Amino acid sequence: MTISWMPVLPLWAIAFISFALLALLVHGSLVLARKRLPRRWIVVLAILRVAIVLVFAVCMLQPMISFHRTVQEGPPVFVLLDTSKSMGLKVSSAMPRDVMQLMSLYPQPMKRQPSVEYLPVRRHADDQIEGRRIRDASVT
Repeated sequence: MTISWMPVLPLWAIAFISFALLALLVHGSLVLARKRLPRRWIVVLAILRVAIVLVFAVCMLQPMISFHRTVQEGPPVFVLLDTSKSMGLKVSSAMPRDVMQLMSLYPQPMKRQPSVEYLPVRRHADDQIEGRRIRDASVT
């Protein structure tokens, strides 16, 4: 487990704001002492105020806790795109050129056990069926 900090402001600014709030806390405690409040109340209020300033400073630092775990991948998932118009739906397997260019900029690394992957290669079901028939005919 690791803790990373993503501060909202520079560290010196967060420290300055925190010390200014603590100075206001001391001033407020002195004002309460001049008004002759019971010492116990002043101490309890000071402790609560210090806790609030600490929580404020930690929130300004924006801590991020991360941990690593290994997850076993399931079996590969294959998706079949029905290009037939038999269902009366408008089906298109054409990929827009912009998407193809974008996908070619980010090639997918090959894994030992691939899960769901997108291969940016244009293929048609008719070509694959014809290719299989030609191969099957050449074998026999």
